[in-house]
Amino acid sequence: MLMPAPIWKAGLKLRVIGDAARPFIDMTLRLMEAWGAHSSVEGEMIAVPGGQWYRAQRFVVEPDASSASYFAAAAALVGGKVRIEGLTSNSVQGDIGFLGVLQQMGARVTWHPDHVEIAGTGRLVGVDVAMNSMPDMAPTLAAIAPFASSPTKIRNVAFIRHHESDRIRALATELRRLGAAVIESDDGLEIAPSAMRPAVIETYDDHRIAMSFSVTGLKLGGLKIKDPGCVAKTFPDFFDRLAALKN
Repeated sequence: MLMPAPIWKAGLKLRVIGDAARPFIDMTLRLMEAWGAHSSVEGEMIAVPGGQWYRAQRFVVEPDASSASYFAAAAALVGGKVRIEGLTSNSVQGDIGFLGVLQQMGARVTWHPDHVEIAGTGRLVGVDVAMNSMPDMAPTLAAIAPFASSPTKIRNVAFIRHHESDRIRALATELRRLGAAVIESDDGLEIAPSAMRPAVIETYDDHRIAMSFSVTGLKLGGLKIKDPGCVAKTFPDFFDRLAALKN
């Protein structure tokens, strides 16, 4: 509704209730602005004046920060280094905030004009973070949290219970299967440092569950992922890319 609104005669006033979609709305409005379509936001109300036009231009599409997160988390977890081309600090994607979370956990994140490098020491500390601005990153964080030296708390993501799976319940169930100590709440998880053991992970036909626990498997040999083909929804060659990582 937002994208065609500028060319409508009367424009659009849109009320957004809740914050589940806010990162994607903000990204949409920023890109509309880049093409010359103005809007304003006041609380829950978004106003897009009518009678506007978009300007054609050359534009470089950013790499997907969500897909990149698994490789960034891998570096932080096992003590490696990855370089993600084309992803910069002025990204319009909310999920770019996950790199800041990894930095809080002890990874080194270095921004360059045309790429970012993530280097880990293999040692992590826990974090307490509201993830409503990057909800797709909650599984990635949960998958590495048991290896941290202190508890990790994931908050404000009750709505991910209604994504491809009930992600809060799925993460709690599979982490416990691996031996992790997990407290499940209505809106998130608390995950304690845990002695982990390999197991067979159910993916619930959810690509993010499969990809997140694949990162866990880099630290926990013998872990197996059921129905790995579910990653085809967003990242068909994910396992090939993961296998190409070198220490």
